Amino acid sequence: MRYSPFVHPVSANGVRCLVVDAWLEELEPMAYRFPVSVAQDNELQVRDGRIAERTRLAELQRVGDTA
Repeated sequence: MRYSPFVHPVSANGVRCLVVDAWLEELEPMAYRFPVSVAQDNELQVRDGRIAERTRLAELQRVGDTA
């Protein structure tokens, strides 16, 4: 499957989640609001993502991945 670079599924502590990059709100506000609205309508939990330092660390680790 192919996903948007701004929206992708993940598993966090065994819970299926959808990550929506905050940049999407700037680039395409309606596309950002859609998954947020679905979550609110279905009473799903919504939380802020990683702090900037963890995001940079994750990006550095991905750069080193060869798989």
